[in-house]
Amino acid sequence: MTSDDVVTELLGEGWEEDVLPYFLDFLKRSIKDADRYSFIRDFAKPLTFNHNPRDRLEMKYFDDVLDAKQYDFNENN
Repeated sequence: MTSDDVVTELLGEGWEEDVLPYFLDFLKRSIKDADRYSFIRDFAKPLTFNHNPRDRLEMKYFDDVLDAKQYDFNENN
């Protein structure tokens, strides 16, 4: 399997090279979000869903706090 085969499998036929930087950014963000989820899933309180999602600034603040805690946790273990 070639790298083009992998990208074609993920993006579908007809992808163009100018989309690759955006795709790479998406993959990096997805991996970071997955790491955050795996770190907090054992510590998180039960989740509730409502009709009013969080403000994006509040979400960024939460991500920053979580990243700092995760870094501290990894440094201590």
